[in-house]
Amino acid sequence: GAADTGLQLPGQAPAADGGAEPKAGQASAAETVTPGPAVTPEFQLHFVKASERGLWVCDSGSDPEILQGFIQRVMAAWYESVVFMNKVPGFRWPFIASRNQDQSEPVALQALTAQWQVLRPQGSEGYTIALGEDAAHWLKRIGVTPQVCLPDLASLQSSAEAKRCLWLALQSIYTL
Repeated sequence: GAADTGLQLPGQAPAADGGAEPKAGQASAAETVTPGPAVTPEFQLHFVKASERGLWVCDSGSDPEILQGFIQRVMAAWYESVVFMNKVPGFRWPFIASRNQDQSEPVALQALTAQWQVLRPQGSEGYTIALGEDAAHWLKRIGVTPQVCLPDLASLQSSAEAKRCLWLALQSIYTL
């Protein structure tokens, strides 16, 4: 624990030796505790615009082309026309495989925030639906609260409870 290394945690009494300098041959705490390299997160998101108001964000666990077909069927039930972009915008982190570029989480969040500003639903009635744990996690990390967070598309299609959550979320959105 911390007592073994000579480090003092907040609220912990000082070591019995009074924090004396290390003996010859021993490393000081500052020498033994060195930060490791910044961890590069790895994730991929796809942004499927379902309407002027709605954006569905899925992670790598869902195929965006299959998701478009699912969205088409769901939105038809709400008599909402859907016009998809020719190519589903994606966001992959890291952008490039490089040890020389800072690709730490703060940089990933900054890049994702910039992408979000371009793609986010406009207006006060805009909504976001997250499909997959990564999609929900990274949206929340940039301050976006999806109206509903669902499992990946395959799980959503096979779960009556997940479909019910989606339906109730859409019902609250479209009955405003």
